[in-house]
Parts: sequence; structure tokens; C-alpha cells
Amino acid sequence: MHTFIVLLLTGFAWQINAKNYVRVCYHTNWSQYRPGAGKFWPENIDPDLCTHLVYSFAKINRNNDKLAMYEWNDDKLYPRFNALKKKNPGLRTLLAVGGWNHENHNSPFSKMVKTAASKATFIPEL
Repeated sequence: MHTFIVLLLTGFAWQINAKNYVRVCYHTNWSQYRPGAGKFWPENIDPDLCTHLVYSFAKINRNNDKLAMYEWNDDKLYPRFNALKKKNPGLRTLLAVGGWNHENHNSPFSKMVKTAASKATFIPEL
């Protein structure tokens, strides 16, 4: 009987955890430049596949410590990416800031976090 109760409770706990899973998916703004069938747009994402979607990348403007676009058409792609929430209202969309060529010896991120004033420019709620 004790084994049965342990198995029952384990199964119940697994069922609860299965409903609260997090699946993060990553979309790169440069996937629009792939040739042929590799070309990928926000509309190609299945909004029910993931619980969270990350759009990569934005950058920090070196002159004013504010968010800036990487690609020439990010301002058009951001709304298309966020429109996936219409198909799945529980979907969380996020914007990744940085990237492999964003950080270097004169890092805009390091410059932005250097003072409370520059952080407040980037994160107005501070």
C-alpha cells in the first residue's frame, strides 16, 4: 500500500510539473537572409510550440545608452514577432540585447551600467 501511495503522489507531482513547464525558443533577425527554404520570418514560428520566444538581437546605442535596432527592418519585425501573441495569448515575448559582435573592449553594455544615470536612461523604471 505504501508503494502505491508513493507512486500515486509521484505521478500527481509529475502531472503538476508537466503543466508548468517552460520552453524557450530563439528567433534570430538574421534568419531572413538565409537562402531558399532556410529563410525564416516571425510568421514561420509556431506560437503554440513555446512558452517564451526570444527575438535576437537589439543593441545599445553608444551615444545615448538606449535600445537600438541591429537590422534595417527590425522596427517592422518586432510587431510581427509580437503578433504571435494573438494566436497564443499566454506566449511571452522577449528581446535579447547584445550579440557576439556587440561586446568588445569598448563595450556599450559596460558603459551603460557604469553610472546610475546611464542605467536610468536604459531602464527608466529605476
